[in-house]
Amino acid sequence: MRAGGDNMKKHDWLFWLPRLFTVIAIGLVFATSFDSFGTGNGFWNDMQGFLIHNIPTAVLILIFILTWKWEIVGAILFPLAGIAWITFLSIRNIEMLISGIIVAAPFIVVGILFYFDWKRQTV
Repeated sequence: MRAGGDNMKKHDWLFWLPRLFTVIAIGLVFATSFDSFGTGNGFWNDMQGFLIHNIPTAVLILIFILTWKWEIVGAILFPLAGIAWITFLSIRNIEMLISGIIVAAPFIVVGILFYFDWKRQTV
């Protein structure tokens, strides 16, 4: 670990950048779940769709909570989540491949940033 310990780490851009990007990316995934409202199927069906659309958001938040303490968790799980997202969308409809890549790319980048932060701390 570097000289200065945790106090120095909390003022470092490599500590904060992946965390900031993660919050933004999870917020965008959450925002897309609002398209389940206004379908004309009634409030409870819309609410059910909204909750189902937020399962990935809940999983990403759980990964983020674990990652805050252990960067290696985010370095492994965020890229895996991105790859799973791409796979899920492209299996259902190959035309959704580009959309899946657009949504998954920030999580793959965040995983790489968490890896660099973890690697820097272990050197």
